[in-house]
Amino acid sequence: MTYSDVPRVSLTDYIKCDKFRTILAECRDLPCGVAEIPVTMELKKNSALYAENCMADCFRDEKVVYGFVTSDGKLSGVLDERKLGCRDVEILLNEWDKTSFLMIFRQSDGTEEPIYFVDTADISGLLKNCRNPNIE
Repeated sequence: MTYSDVPRVSLTDYIKCDKFRTILAECRDLPCGVAEIPVTMELKKNSALYAENCMADCFRDEKVVYGFVTSDGKLSGVLDERKLGCRDVEILLNEWDKTSFLMIFRQSDGTEEPIYFVDTADISGLLKNCRNPNIE
């Protein structure tokens, strides 16, 4: 498959704001909820998201934002279709360009599928409306 063949999907079909929470990098290895899937979001140095003011203050200068999503909707379908549990997959959201992120389902055996493009605007909306660490 070439990148031109990667389908574009709506992020909210897979990761809903009310089902996603960010965590601090130092909390990455702490246990998560039973139905939570780890998410790693990698941003470019000059990411458009920095100018949008969509991230919590604790993430403003970060190049990587970590989080967890509770399986729901099409995300549950992806797991069921591949007979995967929440502990068998990690979702990678890698900034591709100014308008797109590549969403990759990295399985515990190293397989990276399925792969989709999602809009940067969807990522911005997710970061604006998700649960963030309560840091003073």
